[in-house]
Parts: sequence; C-alpha cells; structure tokens
Amino acid sequence: MLQIDYISDLHLDFHVSMASPVWPVETSKFLTKLLPKQKGDILIIAGDLSHYNEQSHHILKFFSATYDQVLFVLGNHDYYLLPNEPFENSKQREAHLLNLVNDAPNVHCLSYFEQFDYH
Repeated sequence: MLQIDYISDLHLDFHVSMASPVWPVETSKFLTKLLPKQKGDILIIAGDLSHYNEQSHHILKFFSATYDQVLFVLGNHDYYLLPNEPFENSKQREAHLLNLVNDAPNVHCLSYFEQFDYH
C-alpha cells in the first residue's frame, strides 16, 4: 500500500539561522526530528520552506534522500524577496530554486506560476 506523508510551513530559517556557519548541519538535525518513525513512500510539502533558496534546496535534498518521491509547492514565504538578493522578482527566485533542485530527479515542484503568463 502506498503511504503518503505531508508537511507544511517549515519556515526553517526561523529555527536555523542562515548566519551560522554550520547551518547545513543544524538544518539536517532539525529535519531529522521531523521524520516519522515509519516513513511513507511519498512526501508532500505544502509550502513555506524557507526565506532562502539555499536552505530550501537543502531541505528538498534532505527529503529526497529519504523518500522515493518529494512533491512540493511554494508558499508565500518562498516568494519573498529579501534585501541584497540578486532577484528582480519572485518568478526569478522560483526559477533559481527550481534550477537548484534539478540535481534531485525525485523532487517535483507543482508550480503556481506555470498557470499564468507574467510579463
């Protein structure tokens, strides 16, 4: 029987500071605590991973090593533009994250922006 796990609203940067030089290790420790004792086959992440694409990428890579498939949507916090970031708009930020997760073939984004033509 196929088992599906789900999670949402991680807001991981509120729990693990990106200013810390050991943020990847701390992020993995935090995520390990969220894993169920009996994991499913598929994980659905319903938005709001982190304000930072690097950390969101780390989250998705972490879960891709644990689950057969990871499906995610981006929440409003995943589209925020922070000062000193190179993105002109939220679509660029989304494209950057999707580019980062290309290295995980079992991670799939169900993109909100694909439904609209923003020019």
